[in-house]
Amino acid sequence: MVIQYQVKCNNCTGLYVVQAEPATTLKSSCPYCGHLATVATPIIEAEPSVAESEKPRKEKIESKSVGLGKKVAIVFVIVWFFIIALSSFLYVVFSAMSK
Repeated sequence: MVIQYQVKCNNCTGLYVVQAEPATTLKSSCPYCGHLATVATPIIEAEPSVAESEKPRKEKIESKSVGLGKKVAIVFVIVWFFIIALSSFLYVVFSAMSK
């Protein structure tokens, strides 16, 4: 499978295209200045790499932390509501006692 790769010349910084198989090293000359360069093409894997298989795990971890944030917010609201209700109850009780 031949793939086209865009190469930047180290001498004149011109861009040109080379065609090569993945995971090969070839020598090419720049069409603009004639500089000879060694080009190493990347390895292309058919199976998903380890980094790609870890992405769903990270998303699950992030979704768990979002769930934890929701739980903390709910507990905070419940505690705050309890404090307000207790304060109101004590206000009523002490107001009745003072009369």
